Parts: sequence; C-alpha cells; structure tokens
Amino acid sequence: MIGLHVGDVMFGNVGAEDRLTFSVFGAAVNEVVRVEHLCKSLGEPVLASQDFTACLKTEWRPLGKHNLAGFNRPVAVCAPAQVAA
Repeated sequence: MIGLHVGDVMFGNVGAEDRLTFSVFGAAVNEVVRVEHLCKSLGEPVLASQDFTACLKTEWRPLGKHNLAGFNRPVAVCAPAQVAA
C-alpha cells in the first residue's frame, strides 16, 4: 500500500551518538500515513491527497473526502486513473 502527499517536514538523525535513527517529522508525515491507511478500506493499492495530485499533470480518480485520525478537516483523496488495456 502506498500513500502520497506533499508538505513541509523536518528530518534528520535522532538519538544518542552511538544509536542514531533517521527520522522524518511533521503534519505532512502524519497525514500521508493516514492516507496510506485508507488504502485497505477503499480497496486501492495507491492513494494520494488532493494536495499531491494538484502538483501533477496526470489524471487521478477522486474518491471523496475522508476523516483522518488527528486532523480537524476531512481530506480529499484520489487513486490513479485506470489505464485502458
């Protein structure tokens, strides 16, 4: 399952000198994780926020707005447009 979103993040190595872990933080990270979690319930292997798809020139299928845990507003999500065989 893949979730796609765009936004500001902070990243870097976190921890003690002998045990550093690369981490990424921010509201955009939290949002993309929640979008990815919708994949199973919506039956889609790839989902993207409308913020992400607005940056692209390709077509995406809108799947409506969904409430995401920890967010005050519903988020519009999309799936890749089906390609004709």
